[in-house]
Amino acid sequence: MKKILSAFALCALAVTAQAADSYGYLAFWQNPADSSDGLRIKTTRENLNQVEAANELAAYCRGQDALAGVQADQATGCQSVMPLQNTCAAVAYPRAHQRMTTENVVVISSPLFKSLHQTALNQCAKKFGTQGQCAIEASFCTSSDYYGGAIRTLWSRIKSL
Repeated sequence: MKKILSAFALCALAVTAQAADSYGYLAFWQNPADSSDGLRIKTTRENLNQVEAANELAAYCRGQDALAGVQADQATGCQSVMPLQNTCAAVAYPRAHQRMTTENVVVISSPLFKSLHQTALNQCAKKFGTQGQCAIEASFCTSSDYYGGAIRTLWSRIKSL
C-alpha cells in the first residue's frame, strides 16, 4: 500500500511539474530624488507568463518614474525586484516604525499561501520584536490557484493538462 501511495504521489508531482508555469514580480518603488517618500509595493497580476510579468513590471516602473519626474538617464525608483515562479510572497513590516523602508520589510516566499502570512509575521517579530507591531502589507501568488491550498493547487494543475 505504501508503494502504491508513493508511486501515486511521485506521478502527481511529475504531472504538475509539466503544467503551465506562472510568473510574477514583487517590487518596491521609492522616489530616487526624495528618500523621505515611502515605499510603494508592486505585485504583478496572477497567471502571467514570464514575458507578460516582465512587461507589466517594466510599465509600472516607467510610469512611477515618469510621475515622479525621474529622467530616462537617471536610476529607476524600482528597487529590490524579486522575480517569482509558481509561488506566493508576503511582505510584513513593523508599523511602529511609522513607514516602510527597504531596511525594515520582511519578505517571505512559499508555495503554501495559507501559512505564508503567519511565517512573515513571525519573521518580522523575530527581527523587530513584539513592540514593532508587525503587520502584513501585501501578499500575492503568481497563480490564482495557489490561494486555495496545496491540494486544490495540485488538482487545478492536473485539470489544466
